[in-house]
Amino acid sequence: WQVKAFRRTFDDTLDACATIYAVTKNLEYAERAKEILKYQLEDMRWGMQYRTTSGYNSKMNDTYEAVHIGRHVQRDALTYDMIYDSGVISEEEDAYIRNLFNWVAYKLTDSSYYNYTNASGQIHNYNADRISALIQISKLHTKAHILIILAAVEVILNLFDITSRV
Repeated sequence: WQVKAFRRTFDDTLDACATIYAVTKNLEYAERAKEILKYQLEDMRWGMQYRTTSGYNSKMNDTYEAVHIGRHVQRDALTYDMIYDSGVISEEEDAYIRNLFNWVAYKLTDSSYYNYTNASGQIHNYNADRISALIQISKLHTKAHILIILAAVEVILNLFDITSRV
């Protein structure tokens, strides 16, 4: 993911595999999409942990910013839904993938990862991407969807400083 062109190749391949499976029901493409999906979610977790524990790194900061994570997790959630009924995801893999989605969702709401509570954090398009990602994740087959929706609502309330007006 540290090289944007490489990341985009993964994105394009993920999109193509999920779409080909959706149209043809060829399980080979669902299997490929699943493997890329797992890799991307694992990499997101690694990058978000790195940013939270190690701070700013000019070579990779943009790659793991909330805006890019938000946009990519939306794509990944759609892929998950597209291949979910294929049968290529075992119960163990499904639990693992859901846990990765949930981890990313919770980290997107963590102000130590992206501080959306201060003035500069409230003016970015990052918030729209983060909220869209949380909504996409909440639509998955996950037990944590209510908590994720509540976290998205909290982000919106902080973003527009609604709590101080009530």
